[in-house]
Amino acid sequence: MRPGRFVFAALMGTCIAAGPAGAFSIYSPIQDIATAARWTSASGLVDGIRVGVDASFAAAWGMTTTDAAVVGGWVQHAFDVWENPALQFDVRFGDLDGAEIVLQALPGPDPLVGYFGIANIDWGFDSARTLTNGQVVAGWTIEAVRIDIAAERLQSVDGFSGLPLGMRGRIITRLFMHEIGHAIGLGHTEELQNVYFDTDFDPDNAMAIDPADPFAGLVDSPNRFVGTVMSRRPCGEYLVICEAVVSDALSLDDIGGRDVLYPVLVPEPALGALLALALLAACRERPTRSAHDA
Repeated sequence: MRPGRFVFAALMGTCIAAGPAGAFSIYSPIQDIATAARWTSASGLVDGIRVGVDASFAAAWGMTTTDAAVVGGWVQHAFDVWENPALQFDVRFGDLDGAEIVLQALPGPDPLVGYFGIANIDWGFDSARTLTNGQVVAGWTIEAVRIDIAAERLQSVDGFSGLPLGMRGRIITRLFMHEIGHAIGLGHTEELQNVYFDTDFDPDNAMAIDPADPFAGLVDSPNRFVGTVMSRRPCGEYLVICEAVVSDALSLDDIGGRDVLYPVLVPEPALGALLALALLAACRERPTRSAHDA
């Protein structure tokens, strides 16, 4: 079942100092964390989500063929930071065959009228959906994503082209990271209409997630933070550069959302391994006999 294509957009902007962990939001037909849309083994997670990067992507950033590896590094890092043992990506440059996520640059100076990136998401409903911890929970699955980046528009912003390459790269990488967050099922962290999830009402601590039951203890939080990767207003004012907009790391909010959608369940040791450990412990505890005890 594929009810349609839904669109996410990312604005660059704003600069309040990056906040601590507050809450995360989802993007799904219904704001219900259990049924929230995510990738599953049936929709791409078996060998990692296949990512195809359009061959002309480096050229869209004004890079020559010899510099294409620089852009490739930005792209690879943006996907790497979202990975955990349950969520992996297989990024291939110039190869779109079989790609479940396609990353491409749009032609023209301003194709999106106000936005620098947009993620187009196809999803369907699976009544026997298996989560990454093995739980079977009916819900929405992400089936395909196309991420469009308005590279020419970003480069036309006053002052952007004059920034050092490293600074430009970090801003571009954050833009990629934001759109990838949407591509795995996360929503914006500052929109009032969203439902925000946390494990408590303390915005200063990391989220305590139980991988065996990742929905347990989640509460509807009033906390909003603009300093997360998933914020459309990372700095407070439009097109202002701040620490948040050049960060190439996830916030605790972003990590919490990822680990709820893609919980990592550590397997229990096999019985044989437990017996071997018990035998080793017993041998270590057995007292040794000295010569005069004989």
